[in-house]
Order: sequence, then C-alpha cells, then structure tokens
Amino acid sequence: MTRLDGLNHHANRALTDAEVAYLRRLASPTARRSHGLFTTALGSIALHAVIAVIALTTAVGVSTLQAQRATPIVIAADFLDPGLRDESRVDIGAPSAARAPGRVASPSNSVSDTLAAKVKALSQGARGNAALEAVERRYRGGSGGDGLAAPSRGVATFAGLTAQNAQKIVYVVDASGSMIATLPIVIAELDRSISQLEPGQEFSILCFQKNGTVALPPQGRLRASSPASRDACVSWLQGSVKPQGRSSPLDALQKALALKPDVIFLLSTNITGSGQFELDRDAILDALERMNPRNADGTRRAVIQCVQFLEADPAATLEAISRAHGTPNGFRTLTRRDLGLE
Repeated sequence: MTRLDGLNHHANRALTDAEVAYLRRLASPTARRSHGLFTTALGSIALHAVIAVIALTTAVGVSTLQAQRATPIVIAADFLDPGLRDESRVDIGAPSAARAPGRVASPSNSVSDTLAAKVKALSQGARGNAALEAVERRYRGGSGGDGLAAPSRGVATFAGLTAQNAQKIVYVVDASGSMIATLPIVIAELDRSISQLEPGQEFSILCFQKNGTVALPPQGRLRASSPASRDACVSWLQGSVKPQGRSSPLDALQKALALKPDVIFLLSTNITGSGQFELDRDAILDALERMNPRNADGTRRAVIQCVQFLEADPAATLEAISRAHGTPNGFRTLTRRDLGLE
C-alpha cells in the first residue's frame, strides 16, 4: 500500500515550471517543422535503400543469364576450297600454336589429286549442272565464258630456274646435232620438272632442229599434268627425238607462244645457229618482240626464262631474251663442269 500511495502522489502532483516550458517547446511550430524534416529524411533514405536493392538484384540476374548463355558457334568458310576433303575439326578458339594441323597448302597453292577426283566424280553424276561444271572448270584450271579464273597458278622449276604463276608451261629445247651426247641429261631434267607439276597445270614440249619443230603430241595443245602424261612424255622424247643438224628456234618459239603459255623455258647451246640457219642476235630479239609484245600495263603475254647449255655464247643472246621477256632471275648457264662432264 505504501508503494501505491507513492505512485499516486507522483501522478497527482503539479508540473514544475521547467516541465511546462519543455512541453510548450514541443508544441511550438519550429519543433513540429524539425520533426517533419527528420521524418522526411528518414523516408528518403529508406526509399533509396529499396532502389539500390532492386538495382543490385537486377545486375546479379543479368550476369547469371550471360554466364549461362551458350558459347556462340563460329562457322568459317573457304570459298576457294569448298571443303570436299574430309578434314579434322579445328578449335578456332584455341591459340594458334595449339590448333590441329588441318590442311597445309602446297607452295603453289594448287588443287590436290583427291580434290580433282572428287570434283570429277560429282560432275559425272550431275551432267547439265552449270554451277557444278563451273566449279570443275575452276579447279581444273580451265577457262570459260563465266569469267572464273583458276584459283591456283602454280610453280614450275627447270634446270635451276623457278617460274611463279605458271599454270601453262612450254619447254622449248634445242635438238640440234650439238645435243647428241647430252640430250639424255635434258630428258632427265624434263622428267624431273614435269613430275613436280601439280594437277591443274598443263605443259608441252617443243624441240627445234633444222628449220622446224618436233612437238609433243597432241600438236597444238597442252597436256594436263599427271603421272601418265609424264610417262608418255618421257617415252616420246626417248623414242622420237633424235638430235641432228643445225637449228633455228623461231618456228618452235612461234608455236610455243601460240599455245598461250604463262612461261616458256628455253634451252639451247647456240641459239643463233650457224650456216643456213644462222640468225643474228638482233634478228631473234626483233622477231620475239613481234611474237610476244608488251601489254598495256607493260607485262608480256608469256614469260621466257632461258638456259645457256654447255657452251658460253659470246653474243649473250639468251641472256638478252631473258632480260626483255623474263624475270630478274630468269637466266642461268649450265656448263659442262656444272654437269660433271669435265
């Protein structure tokens, strides 16, 4: 009872002057404004916190979706090689050093036997397909009205000379009497050179003797490069070409240029000849200038590379021909010492 009486006493007592003054300040307009500002600030902080939580949640969701997204598939197409060959896959995302070896292009970037065979098989099964026939012509190195050019021009080598962009090659070889002992050496080099040609390249051989030409059959046409063509060529050279008499190269050069080759390899011991077939240096150069003139861009229809064989030529006619119609490295001399004949 004593405690309850004490509480009643405190509840019923009069307010002091200080307590009255404090209550008046709380009820004043200034106090009410301060309380309103505090409430507003607290609400603003709460609103911004909610917005931040929403933004963070959105960012995490987007990141999760991107991480779960599948890696894009990249397809690479080589339009010069339609992919007829069965090749292993290559991880294009891997560093280049770790990639599978895949296809390795030959130095001449030419068509392989496998590709040519598959194109031929496809074309035989779909005759009348203009698009497929155009692909075959393109990979065969042929030309047509569709304007398709061969994707590979090829490389040809002969007697230490190298010709680039050589899809069509003609060998013009001296078969005069001075070649009786050494023609087998030339035939062996022709065999080696032709065996290095790629499918899609074409060639012919013209041997000049007396005032005429002995041409590899079929005359007036190029032969497609193949092992069978090479064997037939060697057999023809060994059985049909017999060095004899003196010679002039002009008829052979004219027939060679009529085949529209990219390169002519010209080999001779004495290109100017002698006796009734003798031509001076200027006459040969003038004749070649008419037969193989420059185009509008300064190039010539055919590149002529020359081999001075066995004996030096005081007039340097072959060297002059190579300077006018060949390339900076389109001439060489093969002496008897070079061939081990001394």
